[in-house]
Amino acid sequence: LGAMAVMFFALLIASARRINKYTEQNIILVLNSDEREDELETNLNALQSFHAITANADLSLDEKIHELLILGLSTFKLDIAILSNIQGDRYVVEYIQGPEGIPKPGSVFDFNESYCIHTYLSNAPTGFHHVSNSEIASHPCYKTFQLEAYLGSPIFVNHERYGTLNFSSPEPRDHPFSEKEFVLIQLFAQWIGNEMARTTSELQLSQFKTTLDRTR
Repeated sequence: LGAMAVMFFALLIASARRINKYTEQNIILVLNSDEREDELETNLNALQSFHAITANADLSLDEKIHELLILGLSTFKLDIAILSNIQGDRYVVEYIQGPEGIPKPGSVFDFNESYCIHTYLSNAPTGFHHVSNSEIASHPCYKTFQLEAYLGSPIFVNHERYGTLNFSSPEPRDHPFSEKEFVLIQLFAQWIGNEMARTTSELQLSQFKTTLDRTR
């Protein structure tokens, strides 16, 4: 009887362990499912907001860019948004959104000492969710500004590299940027580049018409 009791308790313990294991697995699956649903909802909301901004005929291009920067900050959960123009080794801040104390539009930095050099040279979206624990921990930008998280995409105007759209934060993220986030920032950057090209073409056409009218 003693031996049977020991075996019975051993089976109970083994069964409990299996139940605990399955329960843990189920919890992990539920959490992952919740995270995917949250991410999907965030992306859908971002796309709806993106459409609302870009389709608003009452907003100028400058206003739309500012709204997109604000949208990116809330979507990617970062603190600083910049649209830069790269002129050789010069990194020029054209548009910026963020807390007090950030650089002003028109500020110039050394392009080679910015995270954007990785984005610009790769011709594709890049991101670092925890810089101090990454391969670029010794980067001059981190030493100067202590920015832990960065997400950027190149901007092309008339098929030529113009600058970058980038978001950053002094706080690291607890997980890497997802493929969907790379797609979203690339979508924002492509729209900005196309609109810049269209605006430039319209301005050139207007100037040409003005010159033509004067010669008549």
